[in-house]
Amino acid sequence: MNGTSEDEDDDDGGGGISLPPPDSGSSGDDLIGSAPSDVITQESESGTVSQTEPTTFVQTAVESLEFEDPDPSWSVAARDLNQEPAANGDAPGETLEVSMVSVSDAAVGESTTMQLAVDPADLEGVSDSASASEVRIFAATDDGWEPLGTSVVEEGEGGSDHVLEAETSAEENGVYAVSHVGQPTAAIDLESETVTAGEDLEFSGGDSLDSDYDLESFEWTIDDTEFEGETATEAIDEPGEYTVWLTVTNEAGETDSTSSTLTVEAAADEADDDGIPAGGPVLVALAAVVTALVARTRNWLRSEAS
Repeated sequence: MNGTSEDEDDDDGGGGISLPPPDSGSSGDDLIGSAPSDVITQESESGTVSQTEPTTFVQTAVESLEFEDPDPSWSVAARDLNQEPAANGDAPGETLEVSMVSVSDAAVGESTTMQLAVDPADLEGVSDSASASEVRIFAATDDGWEPLGTSVVEEGEGGSDHVLEAETSAEENGVYAVSHVGQPTAAIDLESETVTAGEDLEFSGGDSLDSDYDLESFEWTIDDTEFEGETATEAIDEPGEYTVWLTVTNEAGETDSTSSTLTVEAAADEADDDGIPAGGPVLVALAAVVTALVARTRNWLRSEAS
C-alpha cells in the first residue's frame, strides 16, 4: 500500500485516472479518480488489492475495503472530504464523516465490505447520550442518499475509534457519509381503549419521542385501514378487538413502531342482519312467555266466570 496526501483538491469533478505532474515521481503513488470540485480533500491514500487480505488504510476514515472476489490487478483509493458534495445535499442526521472510495474500472460493481472509523469525541459533540449504535453509513446516489445496513464491529474504548461496517458495491468514485441518526420512540395515546361502533375516536402519537431529530411522519394501521398524522380522528363500524399500530419516522429516516389494543363494542340499538334489535332474540323469547301467560290467565278467568 502506498500513501499520499493531497494538499489541494482535484480541479475536475469527473472520474478516471488522476495523472501526476511530470516531476511528481512514480506513477505507483497516483490516486484513482478525482473528488468533486466543490469539496476539499483532507486526507487521501491509495492501495492495492490482495486475494487474501482486505485493503487497509491508515490516514483516512475508511479503514479497510474487502472485495468478495478480489483481483490483484485492481487498485483502490480512499479520501476524507470536508463536506458532502453539493449534488447530493446534506446527508440525513448529523454528519460525522464524509469519505470517497475510488476503484479502477475493472472493479466497478464488485461486492465489497467497507469499514469506517468514527472518533468518539465527534459523537459526543452531537449528544451526550449518542451511541455508536445510532450511527449509519449512507451512500451518495443520483438523487440524495441511500442508507446502508450498518453494524458496529468495534466499540471505541480508551481513546480508540468506533468502527462501523457496511456492505456495498464498488463505484468508480463512491461517496459515503457517516451520520448520527438518533432513534425515535413511538407512543400511542388513545382517547379511550373501548368505544362504540361508529363512534369517532381520536388517535394521538404526540407522546412519541426523538431526542435529536424532528419526527417527520406518523403512520397508523388498523386491519386494512391506513391513515397518517400526529393526531387523527377515525371511526370503526364493526364490533371486535383491534390492534392499532403506529410507526414514526424521524428526519434521518429512522423508524420505530408500537401497538395498542382497541375494543369496539356493538351499539345498544344496533340491529342484526334479520332486522331484530341487538339483544332481540332474548326480548322476543320474553315477549312470547308474557303473551302465553296473559293468554292462560284470560282463559282461567273465563272458566271461573262460567
